[in-house]
Amino acid sequence: MAQTTNAVPQACQKVEISTDVFVAHTLDISGETMSVAGVEQSRATGEVYTFDGDTAIVKGGKRQPMDVTFAIVYTEDAAEAYEVIRAVFETAGCDCILSVRWSPKGGNVGDKQLTMTGILSNFIYPAGEASAADPIAAGFTIRGPSISTADVSS
Repeated sequence: MAQTTNAVPQACQKVEISTDVFVAHTLDISGETMSVAGVEQSRATGEVYTFDGDTAIVKGGKRQPMDVTFAIVYTEDAAEAYEVIRAVFETAGCDCILSVRWSPKGGNVGDKQLTMTGILSNFIYPAGEASAADPIAAGFTIRGPSISTADVSS
């Protein structure tokens, strides 16, 4: 088989968040997002051994929850990612729900789009170092049951 010519560069992704599962409120945070990590899901497995045989009997079960972590640029603008997500995380209550969708190819009509709605389980506040000139980073993690994939339609 010939080498693919359809590879997608990492640097052109589009990332959006929503506090209402993309019903009415969507915020494009592509300009503040530096990376998406931890996009891996496991399936529960189990095994047993019998007296007759040299290998295990292995079976699969349900998919386990997953954690997806987003690194963002720290800003103090109330309309940008850090302050919007911080406000959701610091809101009292048990259901700290956030929806995130990202399009690896950039979010144009026809591109694939991955969506996850889950608990905003972790928030990374800004840290600093006196000898660094880099912009300050922050971040957040969503824990959810699965990621859905669809084509961008508009």
